[in-house]
Amino acid sequence: MKKRTVNSLLLALGAMALPVVSWSQAFPNKPLKLIVPFPAGGPADAAARVLAEGMSAQLGQPVIIENRGGASTMIATSTVQRAPADGYTIGMVENAFAINHVLTSTPQGEAILGTAKLPYETFKDFSLIAQWGTLPLVIIGRPNLPAADFKAVLAQAKSQPGQLSLGTLGPGNPFSIGLAWLSQLSGAQIVDIPYKGLAPATQDLMGGQIDLLITVLRSAKPLVDTGKAKMYATLSAQRSPELPNIPTVAEHGFPGYDVSSWFGIIGPAGLSKDVETRLTEAIRKTVAEPSINERLAVAGTEATYKPPEQFRAHLQSEVTKYKGIISKLKPK
Repeated sequence: MKKRTVNSLLLALGAMALPVVSWSQAFPNKPLKLIVPFPAGGPADAAARVLAEGMSAQLGQPVIIENRGGASTMIATSTVQRAPADGYTIGMVENAFAINHVLTSTPQGEAILGTAKLPYETFKDFSLIAQWGTLPLVIIGRPNLPAADFKAVLAQAKSQPGQLSLGTLGPGNPFSIGLAWLSQLSGAQIVDIPYKGLAPATQDLMGGQIDLLITVLRSAKPLVDTGKAKMYATLSAQRSPELPNIPTVAEHGFPGYDVSSWFGIIGPAGLSKDVETRLTEAIRKTVAEPSINERLAVAGTEATYKPPEQFRAHLQSEVTKYKGIISKLKPK
């Protein structure tokens, strides 16, 4: 009788444990959704689709892209915040994730963003799953711009304040803040001309309506190679392997200058450790694949994997950097 009772108890305990084990091992057992904060067709969207395909192979389930652009990426990020913490809805973030945090904690926030409050807490409402890519940025000029190099561009911008114009993607965007930082460091006064996209800005550069443009390296290189634009500098901390002869902005006497679009993946707060680890590992293995690296490069993105702890540290360092820049901007 005792033996039968013990066996029954063991069976009951085993049955109680089974759902936890099977649930953990089963994730994911249905398609995942990756919220991308940009319209379809741009370089960030192209990179996200390469990542999603690689993650699908690693997870054994489709990772479906859902584009939700607008409100300086806050619409997409808010969608992730409100999603169930089960790992089936994740989101892509970039520099704006840090910049928006700073803008809404400074007097400049309401003027630039149109709001003085974020609809979420950057460091509390999300699980930081992994950082996975960097989109290098460059400064190019119209083909008939007299300046032979970036040193000459800065000299002209200082001797003729407000005469040179540079296209960006508008206030609060990393491109515009990158220009503001350059002005703060160098004293050069270049007029910021905002555009709704890189395509119209590039057309105006080639047509001579603007003098300079901050753009994605991959988009700029064909223009430079065909004589439709001049390459002046890269905005990253180090020279690009694709452009080993083009100096960085930092090399012109501005150590620490580093502006590039980085990409990360987040989920809602409260993801279980097992689910977060499964997603992190899927991203790590994806960006380690040579074929994925090649396809990301075609999309203009360099694979730069960082696990959750390093991702959080990088996000904090970006907040600190942008706070120093934005706090010096004059509200308009």
